[in-house]
Amino acid sequence: MDLIEKIITVLSKETQIEKPNFELKFDENQNVKGYIASESFYNMEDDLAQSIIWNVLNKNLDTSDLSKILAIFNETPVEKAQRLFGNPPLNIKQANIWFHIAKDLSRYWIFVDVTKQQTEYTTFFIVLNAHTNFFKSLIFSYPNDVIQFMELKPEEVYSELYNNSFNNAVSELKADLMKKHEELEKKGVYWKNNIYSYVYENVQIIAAAKKDLLFSDIEIKIIEKGFQKLKGYSVNNIVKDAIANSKMVNQLTTSNMYYDYQIS
Repeated sequence: MDLIEKIITVLSKETQIEKPNFELKFDENQNVKGYIASESFYNMEDDLAQSIIWNVLNKNLDTSDLSKILAIFNETPVEKAQRLFGNPPLNIKQANIWFHIAKDLSRYWIFVDVTKQQTEYTTFFIVLNAHTNFFKSLIFSYPNDVIQFMELKPEEVYSELYNNSFNNAVSELKADLMKKHEELEKKGVYWKNNIYSYVYENVQIIAAAKKDLLFSDIEIKIIEKGFQKLKGYSVNNIVKDAIANSKMVNQLTTSNMYYDYQIS
């Protein structure tokens, strides 16, 4: 029985989680991360849900198994449907891919994830805008002594490290928008006439559902280059599949445009 099967077995017996539905996967470092959906979570705070999940895991799994669990997020069936098929709310739990459509209609992508190799956690983020040739990335490591110093519970580690990386990514995105805002101001474009003034009010970062993961050919080149040295993260497979699907869609679109041109 592998670790995912063990997790499903012990959590399925928990009476406070009715009819659980699991979506758990191994990352490239054989850590487990994923979701457990249940109607029980409709009337339950996230802190309580996480406490129930981790209490069960701590009671039934040994230290070696527990050390390989990165995160198991609780969600309702509606939240699961939004995550997979719709436009999820901004507070979706630890999405790995986000996007922002700027007022100039260019698109920013944010990629963020956390993994663990032996006793060291590693996070990364990538922020890019292919239209303006903007690219920022950062990989950050947290040795075990740093994690201990942070005094985090096992169930808190992933969220804390993820949030640090995500917030840094958003800061980079906003900094780029502010730079564009300043450049227009230097040209005498002020207040509401400056399309980037919204950066000081509300920058909507949207968690990408699977249906949103369609990249242009230029975006694909930048993303592939950015992910070359990133190993062990669960988002790698998501990006790989999305790129393959995007290439197919882009090829079909190009073929159809050529066919329409020939007909006309």
